[in-house]
Amino acid sequence: MDKRTERAIKENMEVFPPQGEGPFLVRTRKGTYEVSLDMQSCTCPDCRERKLKCKHLWKVELEGYSSTPIGGEGYRGWKPDEEFVWF
Repeated sequence: MDKRTERAIKENMEVFPPQGEGPFLVRTRKGTYEVSLDMQSCTCPDCRERKLKCKHLWKVELEGYSSTPIGGEGYRGWKPDEEFVWF
């Protein structure tokens, strides 16, 4: 398993779904980061500098969220992906 995925599982992070058309917010002990599933981006240094999928992106996906909006409502209609399976 990739180290970033491991950290997403083990570290204490809190995921806040988008408000309106904004990004997901992921709060960690070091700060709060903005995550966009559509753009596969995060405001953390790891994602911005290395251009790799960071633990914050992984955390949002591991919480079961999908980049597919529901009912044409954009971010307001986001929900966990029905095909999500914990491993």
